[in-house]
This record gives sequence, structure tokens and C-alpha cells, in this order.
Amino acid sequence: MTPSRSIESKFPRWALFVLGWTLLGVFWATRWYILFKNAKDPITWSESLLLGLVEWYLWGIFSVAIFKLCARLRFDRMKWRMSLVIHLVAGSLISLVHVFIYASANRSIDYYYMHGVHMPGLETVSDAFWLMLRNRFHTTMLTYALIAVASYVIAYARRHRQEELLAAELRTRLAGAQLQALKAQLQPHFLFNTLHTISALMREDVEAADRVEKYLEVERIRFSDRLRTEIHVSPQALDVEVPNLILQPLVENAIRHGITPKAAGGTVRVSAVCEGEKLRLEVSDDGVGLDRTAQSSNGNGVGLANVRERLQQLYGDRCRFSMVDSDGLTITIHLPLQPPILTSSTAQE
Repeated sequence: MTPSRSIESKFPRWALFVLGWTLLGVFWATRWYILFKNAKDPITWSESLLLGLVEWYLWGIFSVAIFKLCARLRFDRMKWRMSLVIHLVAGSLISLVHVFIYASANRSIDYYYMHGVHMPGLETVSDAFWLMLRNRFHTTMLTYALIAVASYVIAYARRHRQEELLAAELRTRLAGAQLQALKAQLQPHFLFNTLHTISALMREDVEAADRVEKYLEVERIRFSDRLRTEIHVSPQALDVEVPNLILQPLVENAIRHGITPKAAGGTVRVSAVCEGEKLRLEVSDDGVGLDRTAQSSNGNGVGLANVRERLQQLYGDRCRFSMVDSDGLTITIHLPLQPPILTSSTAQE
């Protein structure tokens, strides 16, 4: 951050700080003016305003010290008594200093507005101090307490906000770690099954195995005419970002549990269509459906469970995963067109 930007970022906070104490001074001046404007020696608005600003600007200066003291004193289970005693001593000292300065300023201001005549009982600074101390000490102690309480409330709000930000960052990191773990689980699983297919082909057709580059090509070569594939992707869906390896487990599930047990083979269809603000991904087959093997895992084998977990981590309630077992199995995923928050390094890699 450049120095100019640093000054610009701090200026509004100090401006609000000064404005707050100024408003309190004006409010207090209004109170004094209303009380004494009809007295034997009526107070003027300018004198009332000056007295009000002196009083509350003093508290503004003292509040800085009070805030720093409150930052060092915590009211926890072990130290609350000591903190209370320190606050009572500090409050008394600050109140005495405040009364002394205000009494001196009050005496000087009255002397000016009374054209060089001191008010009765305020002939000396000592007289003014003891009079103000009797009348204002309890009020100044209460003001100190209110400022201290406000300081603790502000500090608590800041700590709470920082804890929320830290918790959000930790949740983001945890989600990223979980996604990485899911990818680490899925990739060897998918790779093992692909290599298993290639291994089987190596015994039958080495040249065909060498030509294979994608999973579907491997499976089409493996099953020959028993496996047919259809892929339909709308032009609008071509530019939509989706997590990698999100469709392969679904295709693998369709082939393994739907087509393989069927003697005549079958068709696997993959489609991607934009529907409003959602992308609909669908993998279906006309195989045997959820047979005993699939049902025994409740549709939650490594592949499908991994897909569900990743979608939940990435999109939360913004996505939908559904399975329909009718004349084969159809798995449908609805994703928002906007990429997930964790998309840059976690979702897309």
C-alpha cells in the first residue's frame, strides 16, 4: 500500500472519531444553554459551545489511553478482580485530571465572558477545582466506565469478526484439502480400471491398445459392438467450466454395472445442456439398472460417492445429483453456470 493510500484509508476513521466527540460536545452545550439561558447571568451559546467542546474533547483525548488500558486488561476468570481494581484507580486518576483541567478552563472562559470578573466561589483555580470535584466527580467516573465498556464491546466485536474470517479461511482450506483427497482417491481408482482394460486388450490386440487415448475409446474397443456411445453437447454448454473427472466415474459406473452384465451389451449416452441458469449433465444407459452389486453399495461406491462429495464441497446446495432406475440407469447432475468459489486451483485441476 502506498503512503497516500494509507493516509486516505486512515483519515475517515480519525474524522469519525473527532466528529463523534464534537457531536457530544454540541449536545452537552445545548443542555447547558437551555438550563442557564434565563439565569440571572444568562449564558451565551458561544460560551456554552466552548465549554461543551472543552469537556468532550478532553474525554476524546483520555479515551485513547482508556482504550489502550482496556486492551491490556482482560476480565477473565483469574484476573477480573485485579482488572477491576486497576480500572477503579485509573478511573479516579483520569477523573481528577479531567476535573482539574475542565475547572481551569471553565474559570478562564467564565472570566472572559464576564468581562474580567470571576464568578463567586471561583476566585482561584483551587476554589474552582474543589467545587467541580464535588459536583462532577461521580459523573466523570461514570463517563470513564462507559468509555471502558464501549472499548471492550468494540474489541470483542473485532475479535469476533477476526475469528469469523479465520474460521471461513479454515473452512475454505479444509474444503480444498478434502477435494484434493477426493481427487487423490478418484484418480488412482479411475486409472486402475482404465489400465485393467488396457491390460486385457494387450492380450487380444496390441495395436488397438496403442491407439487408445480416452476412456470411452478404450471401452469401445474392449466391448467391440456390444458397447455403443452417444454424446450430445449443446453449443452453449461447450464453454461452461465443470470439475475435471466428474463424468468419467459416471460413465464407468454405467459400463460396469449396466452394460457389462447384459449379454447383448447396450448404449451409454452422455449429454450436456444449458437450462436457464443451470447446466444439466446426464449419463444414462439401457443396461440392467441397479443390479445386486450396485444395490449392495447403495449407489455409493467409490466413483459415485466421490462425485457426490466433490459436488457438495464445490457447490453446496447450488447443485443437484439424482439417479433414476428405469430401463437402465440415468444419473443427472444440475450445476450452476457460474464456477464454484474453489474453482481456480481445486475444482478444475
